[in-house]
Amino acid sequence: MDSVLAYARDPNLDSNQKRIVRVPVRWRAALVGGNLKRHGRSVNIAAGGMAMHCEHNLPVGWTGELFLEVPPQMPVAQGGVMQFLQLEVRVIYAVHDGASQCFRLGLQFTDTDKAAETRLIDELVKRYPSQARALR
Repeated sequence: MDSVLAYARDPNLDSNQKRIVRVPVRWRAALVGGNLKRHGRSVNIAAGGMAMHCEHNLPVGWTGELFLEVPPQMPVAQGGVMQFLQLEVRVIYAVHDGASQCFRLGLQFTDTDKAAETRLIDELVKRYPSQARALR
């Protein structure tokens, strides 16, 4: 069971977001903004944002760029191509996850390039059709 040591949440967050379809994926991610750079892995991705595990916390309201590494579906040696998506995000919650011994950050996509968001949804639907179909 996860233990929560620190919890911060955006008071403007809509409680209906808990009902949104999320696809569990573990892709490498980096957050960059101001003088900060944080690396981690996605936990799940939805149409409007994602959760990620990160060794370092960020304050609620922090904004920056998310660089998401989408692994190829076939080995690189066989022609698979690694994709990198860049999305603008805002931290909407930060929780210390005792079981994982890291922070879980909730990220909301903001002012996102619609082409990048569409490519992300397309990749999720290709890889996880039964789960991600509802994202469209």
